[in-house]
Amino acid sequence: MWWNEFWVCLLLFSVLIGGGFFWAASAHFNLKDLRMSTSVEGSLHFSSTSDGPFVLTHLIAGDGSKGCAVFRKPLLFRDSRGMQISRKEMDALQWLDLQHQVVSAPKDTSRISAVYYRAGLLKDKHRQ
Repeated sequence: MWWNEFWVCLLLFSVLIGGGFFWAASAHFNLKDLRMSTSVEGSLHFSSTSDGPFVLTHLIAGDGSKGCAVFRKPLLFRDSRGMQISRKEMDALQWLDLQHQVVSAPKDTSRISAVYYRAGLLKDKHRQ
């Protein structure tokens, strides 16, 4: 009889431990994520709770059907204070639609998302 209670307790303990590891891993991933906010002037502000480096490559309007802009050179920022892209800078980018036709920059910046990746830290080979 006590074997049944033992197996139930062992199963419950395993589920709790597995769930705790999953939660900790997802929380750690989200803390290092890049966040974007918009201002009333239409500029975009990027920030993170951790230091970068982050490399920003594209801006996408809506679901992508409204346009996509590729930076001529990827933008790099290294610290948690982030960076800002002004409305003027967004308007200067070349925006393309799904048919690769040039379109104007979107007016509503709240629906813009960014494509980025977190760059690996460069290591000095001469340091031990």
